[in-house]
Amino acid sequence: MQLKSEVHWIQHPDNYWILRNPEYPTFLQVDNIDKNVICLLGKRPIPAIANKYDLTLQDIQELLQKLAATGMLEDTEPPPKKFSLAQILFFKIPLFKPDEWLEKHLDKLRWIWTKAFGFFLCFFLGNTIFLWLAYATDIVSAHQQV
Repeated sequence: MQLKSEVHWIQHPDNYWILRNPEYPTFLQVDNIDKNVICLLGKRPIPAIANKYDLTLQDIQELLQKLAATGMLEDTEPPPKKFSLAQILFFKIPLFKPDEWLEKHLDKLRWIWTKAFGFFLCFFLGNTIFLWLAYATDIVSAHQQV
């Protein structure tokens, strides 16, 4: 029982690991002890691994079942996804990918990220808020009449 060669580890800043299988794609979140146990699979006997990390054989069996269910181990693959009616109701259609358009027009839009535009925007928004607060009662009464 060994991990597939395409499976790789991703360390998370919150002190846990994500095991990623890009083939299916599937993920499995584990702590440091589980990572060490998984790395020793196929290199040491399972009872020796259980003794080293003070785990029961049932704990290791559950971990192996998770690995097999996500297709992380050699000669395993996750079960096929079952069809559900909700799949018809929700699907993804990309509407617009802005990367290509932005690459063409970036020089025309560069002024948006300048300090002068930032100060102008802050000045404009500040005046807008000031005017809204100054005429708030008139705005609210007009809104209520509408």
